[in-house]
Amino acid sequence: MASEKYLLLINFKNSCLITFVKKLILCYILVIVLIEKVDYINNFTSKRLTMMVASTLIMGLGISLVILSNLGASAVTSFAYVLSLIGGLSFGTMTFIFNCLYIIAQKLILKNNFPTIQWGQIIISLFLGLAIDGWSWVLTALEPTSYILQLITLVLGCAIIGSATVIQLEYSPIYNPAEGIVLALSRHFNADFSHLKIIFDSSLVILAVIFSLIAFGFLNGVREGTIISSFLVGWFIGQFKKIKGAI
Repeated sequence: MASEKYLLLINFKNSCLITFVKKLILCYILVIVLIEKVDYINNFTSKRLTMMVASTLIMGLGISLVILSNLGASAVTSFAYVLSLIGGLSFGTMTFIFNCLYIIAQKLILKNNFPTIQWGQIIISLFLGLAIDGWSWVLTALEPTSYILQLITLVLGCAIIGSATVIQLEYSPIYNPAEGIVLALSRHFNADFSHLKIIFDSSLVILAVIFSLIAFGFLNGVREGTIISSFLVGWFIGQFKKIKGAI
């Protein structure tokens, strides 16, 4: 009986993995179609497309590792993560919903100045959501069992997010939606991007704390890792940029 249950579990996981891969392939095809429809992206090479997709998958791995550390979500994903815990939706699905809202907000703010290619953020967001849920499933059995291992997992996740961000800045003409909304606000109000970014991320953390306390009565999804990651990701981005410049 136990062996039968084990086989059923393995078959179920294999089925989920196959579905996950099929969705990723579909997303990749949608990205290609979108890019071919945009006439002025004549120099968009297959290498840039591949790196853009790869960096999104890597980003999903980094975000999943931060969550796996169980020390709190990163600042920019904290509110989406807490709502996923409250609403029962997967973290990847909630991240996709949030990113779509950010994209709509960019269009409302910039209006006709919103570049057509930036609608590609929707496809990239779908990729990211699938990557987060896929990696979370893969990493389930690797949950750290001590605080030291939790910290190591957190730092590794931040390093991977930093590396993915550098790749995106280098190769992708499409913004990360969470960065795109801050950039749109910066242009609209003629305000400093870095200052608005701090306000934006801090606001998400505050909302995450409020909703967590209301729903659970304690902080769930927001911990010391939320604060640590907000500094570490930026530090790793700077280090990877230096390494890239030295190559």
